[in-house]
Amino acid sequence: MDQIITDQSDLKKYRHELPNLADDSGLTVYQYRLLGHYKRVGTCTESVATTAKKCSMSTGKVSTTRNELVALGWITAIEKPVTNGFSYEIKVIDRWLENFARYSKRPIDEIKRALDDLQNTPVPDGDNFRVYEENIGPLTPLIADSIKDWENELKDPTWIADAIQEAVKNNKRNWKYCEAILKRWLKEGQVSRKAGPKGKKPGKKKESLKPYEPTEEELEQQRKEFDK
Repeated sequence: MDQIITDQSDLKKYRHELPNLADDSGLTVYQYRLLGHYKRVGTCTESVATTAKKCSMSTGKVSTTRNELVALGWITAIEKPVTNGFSYEIKVIDRWLENFARYSKRPIDEIKRALDDLQNTPVPDGDNFRVYEENIGPLTPLIADSIKDWENELKDPTWIADAIQEAVKNNKRNWKYCEAILKRWLKEGQVSRKAGPKGKKPGKKKESLKPYEPTEEELEQQRKEFDK
């Protein structure tokens, strides 16, 4: 039996999130585990046997727990006929508004208006915080301050987004690596940009840029920053 799984709320490629409400709703370990799995896989077709294997449950336990999550209002499971029998179309219900209202102690209508206003606000080009979070990870206060410092230093702040993309291309998803790229570009000149740092002319353009390998000290400093 296949399951067609979709998530009504926002999906992220490299992580999944559950509202605090799930942790405070008295879910059993099986319910919480299965809900987390459905939330992670997002939109896909997956057999019950595959779900059971990934969640370390029996197929019978998956079916029972799935029905319990339906009754508790966390998912819907609609039976759909297929060639060899039937499958379930499972949708993870978006309960974020309820979650925000409960923990902020504000009315749902007020939360909804605030979220709508936020979603309708255009994101300006060169939003380096957004680019960082979409490509590297969560923005810490230390990294945010560092990005602001670089924006003040550079005549063209879009260099920062370019450096982040360069780091992603080299599979080096950390801010220290991005800073090393920016420092090199300040010294040697950036291939794809003509503007340089404030008060300075760009250096001589290079046809190729050697990948930067951070030192052990830099990696250790980065680990300490993320552990804070």
